Amino acid sequence: MGIRKISLPLERMFQISLGDLHHSFHLMKYCAGSRTAFLDQLKSSLEEYMDKDL
Repeated sequence: MGIRKISLPLERMFQISLGDLHHSFHLMKYCAGSRTAFLDQLKSSLEEYMDKDL
């Protein structure tokens, strides 16, 4: 399934415009370093939170 076919229902559901997805995907795909920097940071933050003594 293509990126556009996935994005159209999401745009409608959340009433937002995702813009040029092909350009954004291309930047993520060929980015130097981690291609999943946001997800890596999210995982790290979640693990830190879970390790806290509540």
